[in-house]
Amino acid sequence: LREVMRHIESGEWRPLPVQSFSSADPSAPFRFMAQARHIGKISIRMDRNVRVLPATDRPLFSANATYVITGGLGGVALTVAEWMAENGAGHLVLLSRRAPSKESLEAIGRIEKRGAAWGTTVTTTKADITRETDIAEVLKTIHASGSPLKGIMHAAAVVDDALIADLSPKRFSPVMAPKMAGTWNLHMATLSEELDFFVLFSSIAAVHPQPGMGSYAAANAFLDSFAQYRRALDKPAISINWGGWDRIGLAKAAGTDRSLEGYGEQGIRNFSAREALAALHRALETNPVQVVAAPFDADKFAEFYGPNNAPLAFSNLISQTKAAAGQPNRSEILDQLVAADSANQRHEIMETYLQEVLGRVLKLATRKIDRERPLGSMGLDSLMGLEFVRRLSNSLLIAVPATVVFNYPTIKLLATHLLRRMQLESADEPAVDIEKTASLHTLNGKNGLMGELSDDVSEEDALQALMGNQQRNS
Repeated sequence: LREVMRHIESGEWRPLPVQSFSSADPSAPFRFMAQARHIGKISIRMDRNVRVLPATDRPLFSANATYVITGGLGGVALTVAEWMAENGAGHLVLLSRRAPSKESLEAIGRIEKRGAAWGTTVTTTKADITRETDIAEVLKTIHASGSPLKGIMHAAAVVDDALIADLSPKRFSPVMAPKMAGTWNLHMATLSEELDFFVLFSSIAAVHPQPGMGSYAAANAFLDSFAQYRRALDKPAISINWGGWDRIGLAKAAGTDRSLEGYGEQGIRNFSAREALAALHRALETNPVQVVAAPFDADKFAEFYGPNNAPLAFSNLISQTKAAAGQPNRSEILDQLVAADSANQRHEIMETYLQEVLGRVLKLATRKIDRERPLGSMGLDSLMGLEFVRRLSNSLLIAVPATVVFNYPTIKLLATHLLRRMQLESADEPAVDIEKTASLHTLNGKNGLMGELSDDVSEEDALQALMGNQQRNS
């Protein structure tokens, strides 16, 4: 023993290293061990911020109860319905204002077939939840069945993305109606019911919207506030700010792919159906009044926004990341530009990069992006323009105002401007032909020049001007 102690005291023998993991993510040490990367011991530490799920033997759903799912023919609602049936829900009532599609009928048939083995019945009812009379009829039928209503999954939604400048009551109201009027009607109609849950399917857009999601963000923010209101009345309520569900529901709707891609680039990817249902299960068990549910990569999110620009709602989640701690956030394009051997090579690198970024925004192959063709004539609309300049700002680490799509409306002109802004092009290099620049301000090649806009014009005013110019010239 003395010999052993001598080796230890001399430092010749050292304790085996210990790799510690937080109990907040118990799967992490097992993944690490499975990769055969560890030497020594692996330990799990109990952090202060670890939330322990309450022990419960109570099932989530009852075989003798009825559960209402609004937006019942949508992909998310049908996925939830099948999961509820599998987990013991006795009677499911799917509400929708439209007739079922072929795809919906197939999903309902599958649920009914499997539900027979689980003891679940499924009823599809055509009803508009924005009408009090429709909800009253639904509840009348449920009461007559003898199976008490015990829960509501409010998943109805309408999406119509547009910049605020493009919104009108005609476009705004249909988005708000199912969230605001529908929620209120469900609330008032079920005040006397002894519900186990009242789950509001809100959206991450309410806490972190993408460009053009103004009406949808507002509609879902109402759900978040309404959950607080119901809790104050001592009524059950959970508002879940969902991220996207992969290839399900609104993720398949026209016009939403760009928003979902925007989230993905920030480190917020779509849920798989299994992941989303696991999150729903946890929400029902833990019963928060409001919770954001989305697969979140804090490092990627911090890298996207840089050290000081992260949205406040997520600031506490990224406070320990390298980007948030002030580490430099260099992108590959910056390294390529700095390493270029000549001004011509630097221009080629920048123009190619702008083609790639614009191609991703327009959903066009890079080879189809003409460097001398006006951006508007290639289909760049207001939402795309805002997305384009924000991508450039994040990757080039400079503030790129939306006005650049007017003042430098081709790839070549924009490349020259950005290189000068980044101080990567000297003043004695060839200047841009001002007359040629002015002629290119006609975004679609027709009559009606658009003069240069000041860089202090707001993004929405600038992009609205773009839309107005396109409409005048069309």
